[in-house]
Amino acid sequence: MREGKMIRDEDIQAISTAVQSVEKRTSGEIVPMVLAESDSYSSAHWRLGIFIALLGALLSYYLFPEWEPVWYLWLELPLLALGYALAAYSPLKRMLIGPRVMAEEVHQRAIQQFHVLGFSKTQNRTGVLIAVSLLEHRVEVITDVGIDSKVPPGTWDELVKQLLIRIRAGNLSAGLIEAIEHAGEILQTHFPADRENEDELPNRLIIDL
Repeated sequence: MREGKMIRDEDIQAISTAVQSVEKRTSGEIVPMVLAESDSYSSAHWRLGIFIALLGALLSYYLFPEWEPVWYLWLELPLLALGYALAAYSPLKRMLIGPRVMAEEVHQRAIQQFHVLGFSKTQNRTGVLIAVSLLEHRVEVITDVGIDSKVPPGTWDELVKQLLIRIRAGNLSAGLIEAIEHAGEILQTHFPADRENEDELPNRLIIDL
């Protein structure tokens, strides 16, 4: 399934409804987010473009040694463009980037969005960001200091694991709803709903596809 087709309008509504339902039972707040990718990774495009251009020039020199040098240079231009474009193919792009870089970029993007969305400005600091980055096939759960004071970090590992299984099976929306409900169960234990239970963060899916 193409990344852009993994979330339909009815899915967005179902996910938003799940957030609203869960937050009635806890003073914590959950924000789900789906990104097409956490970075443009332009260096991956350039690396493949340069590699194909140089390889093409070397092969041309071997096959057509009688050519004028300028022709090898001219040949490199379309090959550079071809390699740059080919790097947009997701499996190839992931291979070019590498898991370490992807993990770091997804984490940094999640942290950035955590602050952009205003988690740190909430009164009790009990927000949870569930961030999915589709290109990298990674999930980040970022929790605020109020959550961290009562919930051990490893608590969220099973949520991440199950959501990734759903994503790889092409069931992103169902996976997100399950993750929201799972997060709600954790929050309800430590942060039950209070009288005010004010919404300070969006009760909707944040999308950047």
